[in-house]
Amino acid sequence: MADVLIRTDASSQIGMGHAMRCLALAEELAQRGHRPIFISKDLPGIILRELKTLQLSHVLLDSGLTLNQELERLPGILSSLVSPVVAITDGYAFDETYQAWLKSRVDLLICLDDLAVNRFDCHAVLNQNLGFGEKDYQTLTAAGTTLFIGPKFSLLRASYRAAAGSHMVRLEPQRILISMGGGDRFDMTYKALCELAPLEGVEIDIILGPAYAHDDPIRRLRPKAYARMHLHTEVLDLTRFILQADVVICPSGSTVWQIACLGAPLITFPLIDNQAGIAMGLYAERAAVVIDPDWREGDLRRITSDLLNHVEWRQNLSGRSKQIVDGHGVVRITDWIESRMLQRG
Repeated sequence: MADVLIRTDASSQIGMGHAMRCLALAEELAQRGHRPIFISKDLPGIILRELKTLQLSHVLLDSGLTLNQELERLPGILSSLVSPVVAITDGYAFDETYQAWLKSRVDLLICLDDLAVNRFDCHAVLNQNLGFGEKDYQTLTAAGTTLFIGPKFSLLRASYRAAAGSHMVRLEPQRILISMGGGDRFDMTYKALCELAPLEGVEIDIILGPAYAHDDPIRRLRPKAYARMHLHTEVLDLTRFILQADVVICPSGSTVWQIACLGAPLITFPLIDNQAGIAMGLYAERAAVVIDPDWREGDLRRITSDLLNHVEWRQNLSGRSKQIVDGHGVVRITDWIESRMLQRG
């Protein structure tokens, strides 16, 4: 058994993706008898409650700590652990200096990344996104660093693995799913609803993340659209909603791997820099419809309507996305962690 420190955060500014993929890996590790311990400055209540339900430990750091002050706090946490100790970092703030300090005090350090921009001092780097290769990390990592690159290693919870590839494309579409992330700071939910409200004959499920800070998006629309719109909050597992949807609309963040794993037709767009590569990769694989996030009025409505009305298009998108992600990423990474622990004796 290994103690596994997981250093990550989630908020309206950085989203939920980092914490959610760490949660997926922690769940697999715990099921195999290891002891994941989350360390964070900021996690929303819904994730804290999930950690409690899964009986996973959590250490809360003061939100005002600098990285150097955080490193002064960590020895007290590390001293209580039983070797072997594995550490996982997921966040852009944890620079090479932070990693070097941590690497020298644990048996195995894995860093999760999306950008291939910063240097790494760790035993392994994981980038689960399309559009990257080992060559992108040649000058960023030391010789001997293990690289896990691509959606084959996407970290998804067991519910997605169990339902991998099971989305069925309907001849007669019935539902659209909108999921704009944990915070949706640009209020893309409302922007999309304004476009889709005039569409007749389809129900619209809207997932609001725990950090959504805007007014109720449905109440800001014309009343006659209310009946076809269904608002859902406190949702961590999208499996049921994705399987029910004929089209899913979401930004090009880590949620797209959940959608691809199940095989739902996807309309996506990059909102921030680290999503551009994902969007381009999905476009290159013809596994999603990729649009400009600054769409003109009527664009999203037209594209969504066209996709709903063309079953063959939806079938092609579904089939291609299912080939990209199989949901076994957490299994592969956990297998590797355990093999490294065995090698160390």
